Amino acid sequence: MFAILGRNSQSNYPILLGLGEFFGALSVLFVGLFFDKHVYSSTYNWKTDPFTFHPLMMTTGLLFCYGNAILLYRTFRQTPKLTVKILHALFLILSLIFGAVGFTAIIRAKILDNESHFISFHSWLGLLTLILFVLQWICGFISFLFPKLSLDTRTKYMPT
Repeated sequence: MFAILGRNSQSNYPILLGLGEFFGALSVLFVGLFFDKHVYSSTYNWKTDPFTFHPLMMTTGLLFCYGNAILLYRTFRQTPKLTVKILHALFLILSLIFGAVGFTAIIRAKILDNESHFISFHSWLGLLTLILFVLQWICGFISFLFPKLSLDTRTKYMPT
């Protein structure tokens, strides 16, 4: 792995980006197909079985969209900064929307099945992940899209 990410990592970045995009899209596709009516015993129906939306929305939002939002600044270095900033914000908003729909889907599924909420480690870890994601989104919005913080504070918050 070090050979791929070694000193000449800039020249290997397009290859790694392509692999990441391929496997990210493949993950979304496979999760979508797994819960399709041909493989899983249900179908995508919000009224009768909202659970099927949970894995697809979380994978699309928190894996694919969020991952792409993170990589935008490195991928589009030659693009005007305002354009990349807007794309970054759009991907983060999409990620937030998909995450909210996925969270709503699992809550709705538990209500329809009269099951208890937040009884597993997975549920608590998922809730914590969403809370931290929203907090990071708010901090980034305050720091960079609506910059009222000092330049020094924004520099400390920005990843290197």
